[in-house]
Amino acid sequence: AMAGAYLVRKTKPGIHWFQSYILTCMAAFGGGWLSGVLLGDPPGPIANDVVMVVTTVAWWLMNWFPLDLFCAFYGSTPGQIIGKFMDGMLRYRMIFQNIQKTIAIVKPSPLYPNPIIGPLVVGTITGCGGA
Repeated sequence: AMAGAYLVRKTKPGIHWFQSYILTCMAAFGGGWLSGVLLGDPPGPIANDVVMVVTTVAWWLMNWFPLDLFCAFYGSTPGQIIGKFMDGMLRYRMIFQNIQKTIAIVKPSPLYPNPIIGPLVVGTITGCGGA
């Protein structure tokens, strides 16, 4: 969510606050919407209320924190390293969880003992999007 809020702030300066919030949500969740639908689960932001609260806090910190201190810190090299590391860890965890769910749902073919295409498609869609 933090990377999405930073990306929206830097690429779209001066837009309306509500448009900024919606773009931040779209950038933060990316493929999480579609992968949930493919697995028959509710999408991440709908299934867990904490996700929207964290996204709202990240958006507020990036756009409305006094003196733009938070945006300046996140734009610095240590802030970028911390942010990219945390974003990568969350993305890898989501990909792994959705691949495990897909393997449990999709039945293997008679020619090969493990499903291949289903986990590959869901993992790719889960990892796409986001900032």
